[in-house]
Amino acid sequence: MLKRFFIAFIFGIFLGILISVIIFRSLLICPICKYEPVSLSEDQALPLTDQQYFYTVNNLLLSANKSVHIIMFEIKYYPDYPESNENRILEALIEVKRRGVDVKIVTDEYLTDHETFNYLKSNGLDIKFDSPNRTTHSKIIIIDGKVVVVGSTNWSYYAIDKNREVNVIIYSEHVAQQFEKYFEEVWQNL
Repeated sequence: MLKRFFIAFIFGIFLGILISVIIFRSLLICPICKYEPVSLSEDQALPLTDQQYFYTVNNLLLSANKSVHIIMFEIKYYPDYPESNENRILEALIEVKRRGVDVKIVTDEYLTDHETFNYLKSNGLDIKFDSPNRTTHSKIIIIDGKVVVVGSTNWSYYAIDKNREVNVIIYSEHVAQQFEKYFEEVWQNL
């Protein structure tokens, strides 16, 4: 009898811990996080490495119908190399903006020069430098509130054409909305 009670007691403790972990897993993983964990069982995540980035991101940008919201540490425009992959990405943004897509960009003033900033601004893009007392090191692209590209690739020659880079494309409206919330917080505070 005592043995059964002891086994039931231990099982109850184990079950209680398991339920607590399941219910409060987001608090256990990140007690200060303001975003909820997401199961990707019905959604898709696709790794994107090295030079796959340009072709995939360029096509995703050109497919945008509603919005393209970007936070990017480094963006470079190369006036002497109009056909460069980096310039082609910027041209894709300009094209979708002309089609009526809401394009907003936050970048860091440290590595994104004023020539690039002014080029994008003069072509109608909404672009802001992040606060000078913050480093914007994020690399996030949110397309139509449904697709997110997040990873290590900046929009510069070395990052797009030479470096080993890794990113992930997440096809999930729920995940995209959480990134959108973050983007709006950053955008509104500038």
